[in-house]
Amino acid sequence: MKNLKSEVRISPKVFAIIVFLCVGTGALAIVSLIFWLSFGRFMYVELTSPEFVENEALIKAVRDSSDDLNAYLKNPAGGELQSLKLCEDAIKRDPRDWTAYRLRAGIYFDLAWQAKRGSDQWHQFVDAGYDDLMVVMVRTPEHPWAFVVAADHAELVGAYDTMAANLRQAVEILPQKTAQDRTHYGRVLESLGRATMNTGERNACVDAIPVLTQAIEVLGDESVNSRLNRGICYFLTGHHEGAIGDYRWIIANASEHPTLVAEAEAGIAEVYIKQKNLEDAQLWIDRALEHDPDNAFAQRLQKEIDEDKN
Repeated sequence: MKNLKSEVRISPKVFAIIVFLCVGTGALAIVSLIFWLSFGRFMYVELTSPEFVENEALIKAVRDSSDDLNAYLKNPAGGELQSLKLCEDAIKRDPRDWTAYRLRAGIYFDLAWQAKRGSDQWHQFVDAGYDDLMVVMVRTPEHPWAFVVAADHAELVGAYDTMAANLRQAVEILPQKTAQDRTHYGRVLESLGRATMNTGERNACVDAIPVLTQAIEVLGDESVNSRLNRGICYFLTGHHEGAIGDYRWIIANASEHPTLVAEAEAGIAEVYIKQKNLEDAQLWIDRALEHDPDNAFAQRLQKEIDEDKN
């Protein structure tokens, strides 16, 4: 009987699939190995890295730098900001210097405040600051100044609810041991009061008054902005005597800030307009425009009086 040999043939398509699966499986194994090695290295670095230590020397150096933000905005190519360079150099020396990221975010946000809102330059600074802020919030999520910088970003984009929420968290954990700590604490309270009154909530000004009052108690003679905002809140809630009291304090104690004095004088004029006392209102508008001829608040009130007369 004749032996029959059976011949197994694999079609080119099936062979290509087998080769693809083998190569793919091998490649996947290599990628998986690389991933786990990288993840293991990352976890090793994270678990063995020292705890975060504030870079106090950098904070002082940035604070002492004499940058002219307006000059830089007009001609960015004319030279770099010393404060930015200090932060960037610190990050080059130590990529885990989270203080440097936080300070750099704050500098970018300061630049954004000086730039024309909505311009390419404004977006550039807001975005750059936000990138650093994200690093800060991931790496030092419980640091009080991380919340303060987050609040700066929120105010820039008009998110006052978010601003207030971040500042409330900062206030709870800010140190108050030294005189400088107390000043910082007062400034954050001042910002929290401003955020609260701008949330648009029905009782925003009512809620802001005790916060601003606390800021005034902490800051003392340095509480001009807090008093101005509390005066506004007093006026908007019908406490005219309280408003005039804060405005008069500013006029008596902040002569070195003519624009703020003009705001306070216009605030008194607004109270008198509300009380239908146009003669005294005009007197205070004139004083405001004498201190600050371009004061938009006083100009608006003058327009109201002129229209009322006509």
